[in-house]
Amino acid sequence: MAVDYSHMTDVELLRATTIEKDDYSPSALSAIRMEMARRGLDAAKLMDQIRVAKEDSEPEICTQAEALERLSPDMPEWKPMTFTNAVNQQLIISRQRSNWNAHFLALEKYQYSVIVPDITQIKSLLASFMRLEDADLAGQQEYNLTEWETLNPSDGLVRMEAVSQALTDADIPHVVQSSDFAQLSLFLPGDFLHDARAIWDDLDQKVKDLQDQIEKLPEKRQELKLLELYEELIPLVEDCSVPYFNRGVLQFELGRSEEAAASFIEAVAHGIQRLEEQDCLAETKDYLEHLAARLPDHLGIMHALVALKYYENDDRAVEMLYQRILAHNANDSVAHLNLGYFYHTDPEQRPRARDHFKRYLELEPRASDRVVIAELVTALEKE
Repeated sequence: MAVDYSHMTDVELLRATTIEKDDYSPSALSAIRMEMARRGLDAAKLMDQIRVAKEDSEPEICTQAEALERLSPDMPEWKPMTFTNAVNQQLIISRQRSNWNAHFLALEKYQYSVIVPDITQIKSLLASFMRLEDADLAGQQEYNLTEWETLNPSDGLVRMEAVSQALTDADIPHVVQSSDFAQLSLFLPGDFLHDARAIWDDLDQKVKDLQDQIEKLPEKRQELKLLELYEELIPLVEDCSVPYFNRGVLQFELGRSEEAAASFIEAVAHGIQRLEEQDCLAETKDYLEHLAARLPDHLGIMHALVALKYYENDDRAVEMLYQRILAHNANDSVAHLNLGYFYHTDPEQRPRARDHFKRYLELEPRASDRVVIAELVTALEKE
């Protein structure tokens, strides 16, 4: 008796003829393919529609070739990118310090993970996933994340980089991934937990030793030695905003304007609130304003000053600084985006908001907030 498969969805039909084909008899598969033909479904075309989403962003539809291009050696570390294939399986990929990690989900349920050594093999894994084929995992470490242990979560990106590098040097398998509250969590097999904790404790002791050396050194005539100590300290601490500030002060006093600017910019990027808590915020702004006078074309200084003025709710200064940035670089996408939001709050300025948003979309065709900004542009064009 022939079975009617007209009740099945397009995705169910595709699943039946690919990843679930062993569950059906030859006659059933023939009937399912006939149903697909009746609907005009092309399996290859269906499989060439991949949803790709960065962390906390709306997914966008890509071809398989476009999805593969999203993976590159320059991807930010530990920032997951989710690929959803034509049968709603998901592959969550992130770049680690010395390899790649992938989590496989089916019907939104975690299945397994794998550590992949290089960009070539992670692309091969993704290609198989998109074609609904079994991936060749030979030479790759397959594991179950739920069975691994978690080492101390950290808010410090540079600190976690140091920990991950130390674990890599010790040949301890591990994975770092972002979690709630912007923390980074480190997972590793339980057999390595003791050794990993010892490495963590050694780094803590090194931080303490460096801080003791810095406190004991006089600032005068020891600036170069202090700079060396801060170079060692900054990658190891949980909160590096104040060490960056202190390094910037030393570099400023030595007349190293470019280096000082880089340090103060990092201090702002790693924590304005922390600078305020340590009574460094006003000085940070003063130093950056002095450096802006010395280096009037330095866009990084301008962006750091924007962040400080925004923190102070000085809207007029924020607008003027962004206009200065665009005068130096008309293609600064961050300035266009934030000016778009700035003008969006004023009904009389909304045409300007629309223009800045549109320019942002032109400059950042793959921005994670592209869908949201495009909707704003559409709404503004209707006004």
